[in-house]
Amino acid sequence: MIHLREHTSRQTLLAAILVALFVLPMYLPLANADDTEEKNTASGRAILDFYFRNPLQLSNSGSAVIGSSLFLEPGEHIVTANISATGSGSDDLWLVLQHKGSPSLGFTDVKSIAMGTVSGASGQVDLTSISFSWNATNGAGQELRIKIVSTKETGNDLLNNIQDVGFSFSVENKHLGELMTNTFPADSPVTNQITLPNAVSTLNTTVTNSGVKPISATMTIVLRDNSTPANVITVPSNTVLLQPGSYPASSATLQESGVLSADVDAQALTGVWNISASVKFDGTSWTETVIVRESWVKFSDYNAIVIEPATLVVEPGDATALTFVVKNTGSVTDLFTISVTQNKPWADINSASFGATLPAGSIRLITLDINVPANAVRSETDKITMTFTSVNSPDNYQISGVGRVMVGDFFKGEVTLIEDATTKTINPGGQAQYIAQIENTGSVTTTYTLTTGLSVSTLNWTWEVSPSITPPVASGATTQVVVTLTAPAIQNPIVTSEYNMAGDQLDVWIQCQPIGGGVPSQDTAPIEVSPVIVVDPGLNSEPQHVPVEVIEQTLTGTQLVENIDLNLRVIHNLPTLLTETLDATLTTSKSFTALNEGGFGEADRWSVSVSNPIYTGLTPGDSMNTTLDIIGPLQVLTRNLKFVRWHHRPK
Repeated sequence: MIHLREHTSRQTLLAAILVALFVLPMYLPLANADDTEEKNTASGRAILDFYFRNPLQLSNSGSAVIGSSLFLEPGEHIVTANISATGSGSDDLWLVLQHKGSPSLGFTDVKSIAMGTVSGASGQVDLTSISFSWNATNGAGQELRIKIVSTKETGNDLLNNIQDVGFSFSVENKHLGELMTNTFPADSPVTNQITLPNAVSTLNTTVTNSGVKPISATMTIVLRDNSTPANVITVPSNTVLLQPGSYPASSATLQESGVLSADVDAQALTGVWNISASVKFDGTSWTETVIVRESWVKFSDYNAIVIEPATLVVEPGDATALTFVVKNTGSVTDLFTISVTQNKPWADINSASFGATLPAGSIRLITLDINVPANAVRSETDKITMTFTSVNSPDNYQISGVGRVMVGDFFKGEVTLIEDATTKTINPGGQAQYIAQIENTGSVTTTYTLTTGLSVSTLNWTWEVSPSITPPVASGATTQVVVTLTAPAIQNPIVTSEYNMAGDQLDVWIQCQPIGGGVPSQDTAPIEVSPVIVVDPGLNSEPQHVPVEVIEQTLTGTQLVENIDLNLRVIHNLPTLLTETLDATLTTSKSFTALNEGGFGEADRWSVSVSNPIYTGLTPGDSMNTTLDIIGPLQVLTRNLKFVRWHHRPK
């Protein structure tokens, strides 16, 4: 019995093992994958990824981009790299400087630096800057780069492990001195010469070293008397020594610049002289002379300049003004007369005046009025030259400035009320409509705002234009709007300020205004009030309210009955009474409006009539009493009762 139990247990254990062998492999890979994913997610990158966080920096010797080429000075250069790492863990790191001597050669290792073991947590680690010393020798088409070497980086992590200088370069003694700015006065556009006072004037020129070798610079100014060419004065400046910069340019590696100054003593000079200023640059077995200025100079205490106005773009029919600015740049007070020339007669030449004398260093604003004609076309331009003649200077020198006024895009529209062949009429209490056409006579697409009204101040008339703002209208295109007038109903007695007597004539007007600007356009059309005789049954326009208790009484069998008094009147707007009589018939109608659903047949359960619906022999001014009789149904269903519709038929 015991043996049988052991045999059965061994069979059960064997079956369990076999099941485990087949089933567990189905779950183990999934468990391992989940564990790996959770581990990577929790810790970020499992290895460090090294990269260059900045371009390589050259220093110690000159290097510069000239044109589109990079040049390096022969000699020792310092190459600096800035390395960072992202991820976590640790890795061994080396940096290798590699050089390529010509386009036909490959890169060779110059030297390497071991950075040791770099460790980091998740995030970025910035390593200390590393610098290599490298000796540059003459030759073109060279390249230089630094390579990152680590023990654990693989795959895509290796793609950012090389940084080059950025250009292939030439190593040579490349000299380049350049002029930057100077303080020489500008040539006058009238005389094509500069003016210097009878004093000592300091003239400056700023120079810079854009090459790769140290250079020096000196400016020389040569003056030659125009009336006596043999009379020559030479004025030298100071000398500056300029060091080159390094590539790429930074605040710490900028090339040097300097200021050359020369003092021109003109206290005893008069008349017009030729002036020639040049800068001589000197370097290693190299020299170059660059011209700063070649011109004519007049030595005088009198001088001024004109600051010209910007071109004005205006619409036809507009008025504007040009403002010229005169600055006295001389050393003494001066006064000027003004003359104006133009190619269009738009400027009012008498509107500009100079005024009193102008002290040295002061400015004066001179305004010239311009009136552009309404028929001027787009792009038409008035070129206006204002010339100022010195009154106080011995030679009465002149300065001038040019201003321009141009016709640009303009906004304009024309509105027209389309009238019938005869004057339009309107009945008191009625409406009349006009069609108004708006044409875009401007040069650009625009929209128009519209307003309308009557020519006289009236009571109780209403008017509107629809739409009040047009859609965009292209240049040369048209659009239409509707003007609607409503006249007040006549009263008894007539109110004269309502202007609704027969034969009263008024004018309706409409105005269109381009939204972008421009001059508005208007048009008018007449309208006449028609004669009318009205038989007014005198029904009160106020709603008749049925009390709740009356409604409740209908539920018990009491029928609703209303008798509303009417005061029938014959009213008119005629200037004189008529002798003829007229007949009238009053008719009624009824309608029902439910405040909720249902009640579609409710109106048919009511009866409405006038006690005396037919009248004969009526004359204007007659008044008669009658009643409007209403009988409601049993069990009234309505909460909103309306019996205000009536009709009359005069004969």
